[in-house]
Amino acid sequence: GPRYGVYLVPPSPAAYADLQTSVATALAALGQKDRAAAFAQSALQSKPDFVPALMLQARMKAAETDITGALGLIDQILTLDSTHLGALLLRGNVQRYAQREAKAAMATFELALQAHPKDVAAHLSVINLTLESGDVADARKRLELLKAAHPKHPETVFLEARFAFADKDFERTRTLTDQLLQALPDDPRVLQLAGINALRLKSLNVAEAHLLKVVKAQPQNPVARQLLAGVYNRTGEHGKALSVLKPLIDAPNADSASLTLAGRFGSDFWNRT
Repeated sequence: GPRYGVYLVPPSPAAYADLQTSVATALAALGQKDRAAAFAQSALQSKPDFVPALMLQARMKAAETDITGALGLIDQILTLDSTHLGALLLRGNVQRYAQREAKAAMATFELALQAHPKDVAAHLSVINLTLESGDVADARKRLELLKAAHPKHPETVFLEARFAFADKDFERTRTLTDQLLQALPDDPRVLQLAGINALRLKSLNVAEAHLLKVVKAQPQNPVARQLLAGVYNRTGEHGKALSVLKPLIDAPNADSASLTLAGRFGSDFWNRT
């Protein structure tokens, strides 16, 4: 009946499912998995073929390492829409990381890229998996396709910087990482690459500044800590170097690289005091 002069009309099944899925997505982001699952299920009771709810369920199953459940939901989605980008990328990632099936993952990512030739995530999935396989020449060719579609996208520029560094073109690497840091000043990947590159250019102050930011953002990042400790050791600040390494060497599963560095830096410290 009327309320405050307005007739309340029950929402359509699609509108109700959309609302429930939005709530479920927000709850999942807050870590409230059980409530998120309940809202997603409510959405599908209203509209069983509502793809956003199916996608959310598939992502949650994958996160819980319920691989069979995730793939079953992905199959449902691809039956409804054989070129659904999110479903193809999720299937590829499950195949790549959970099932360790690189060839199957590449085939899936290729399907995603064929259906969505301008999608950055599809390009990156193919390029990164190609790099993992060791085929650097093919990865470079695939980067050219990404550059043609998105020449100024940060991910394109970051890959260009990685290849420049691999080619020992440290000046170009600096130009590209400086460009990226103007747009992404706190991105740990960019900061770490910029820091390593600054070491190659013997710009120790710059390397220290970049690597400090990485360690602050990612305290458990072993590579950043090892590099930063190396900076301090080269500047004669051996105590600082050991202090930076301490969380790594105190860990129950301390890695051999950190232990070796600590031993070397400790020896340098005693030899210079």
